[in-house]
Amino acid sequence: MAEAARLAWDGLLDFLYPPRCLVCEEHARPALCNSCTACFTPVPTPACPVCGRPVEGSSPCRLCAGMPTGGGGDWAFASARAAAIYEGPLRHAIHRFKYGRMILLGEPLGAFLANRLVVDGLLGEAVDAVVPVPIHPVRQRERGFNQTELLAAPVAAMLSVPLLPRALRRVRRTPPQVGLPPEARRANLQDAIAAPEPKLLAGCRVLLVDDVFTTGTTTDTCARSLKEAGAACVYVATLAAGG
Repeated sequence: MAEAARLAWDGLLDFLYPPRCLVCEEHARPALCNSCTACFTPVPTPACPVCGRPVEGSSPCRLCAGMPTGGGGDWAFASARAAAIYEGPLRHAIHRFKYGRMILLGEPLGAFLANRLVVDGLLGEAVDAVVPVPIHPVRQRERGFNQTELLAAPVAAMLSVPLLPRALRRVRRTPPQVGLPPEARRANLQDAIAAPEPKLLAGCRVLLVDDVFTTGTTTDTCARSLKEAGAACVYVATLAAGG
């Protein structure tokens, strides 16, 4: 009886105050409506075979070709793939989710990423575990959640592998990476990320999940820590690819 009353009350509230998409704010039951996800722009082909960003031809992009060993050979991750381009409704969704504290966007955005990886075959590799990029505990308390952990949960569920949210830890609080050039980003993250429990990672093929791939500095730093802790290889999946 109590459950029936609750459902009736929820139905009345939905009638009086129809749920709105948190991105376009049109009337729609999901937190993220189908019209918005339909406007997310997939990464066009051809894409860089290393970082997955758009590129002309099949050669590595300028970012990967500019690595010290050339051709992306100095990245600690094996490859990176993004579900869509960081623009339009997806950019707005990520900003509302991450900075507007719209925690309800975590599940549908994570489901979008999971579907692109598994159903659309974007990942193309077998993995043993999913690891979210960590944020510093102080920042997590301020924000109330780690956005990458919420994105990673649906991915791990669809892949039927463990989610390891504590495999990586921010051991030093750093200023935001936004706006910093690549070298400053690397210096900013020096000794900031650690893998405190190597036994979780020994021999594992790890999928590292982040929200946006821009210069690759954060994902590369995380991948390096994972491999130093014993991970066999690291693949990267991000919700969006930045410019």
